[in-house]
Amino acid sequence: MSENAMKARLEINKRYVGADSLLYTPLSFLLPFVILTASVILLGITPFGEHNLAFSDGSYYINSYAFFSRMLHGQENILYSFKNGLGGNEWSLLSWGGITPVLLLVYNATLETLPEIFTWIVIVNMAVCGLTMYVLIAGVKGHKLSNLLFSTSYALM
Repeated sequence: MSENAMKARLEINKRYVGADSLLYTPLSFLLPFVILTASVILLGITPFGEHNLAFSDGSYYINSYAFFSRMLHGQENILYSFKNGLGGNEWSLLSWGGITPVLLLVYNATLETLPEIFTWIVIVNMAVCGLTMYVLIAGVKGHKLSNLLFSTSYALM
């Protein structure tokens, strides 16, 4: 490898690995997580209060998560279910929201705990949005405080 190629590779490594990346990358997840958790606590939303995030479309999510929980326990079949009118497959439901590791939070869910789990799923998904946006921006622009702030604001939109 030529000397110029080595210098270019070292420059790339400095861009992706360093003190800033070790600080800002975890913060890009933690900042939205902490801000959203504090908001949920202050607004009294389950599990910290009596209010619920499952209004409007949220009830559809709760029903879908209940189906996923039953499916993970072998009580429902993803290939065919009578829950869909006269019957049909549920592949579209799985592709819509079932292919995410966060959904494993519903494994031990009951109907009583689903609203609380729904709140945590929303918080974790928004924090992951901040992390992925930061990783994208840092790959292009480097690890900077402005990128961390932008990714946090993106996650909170």
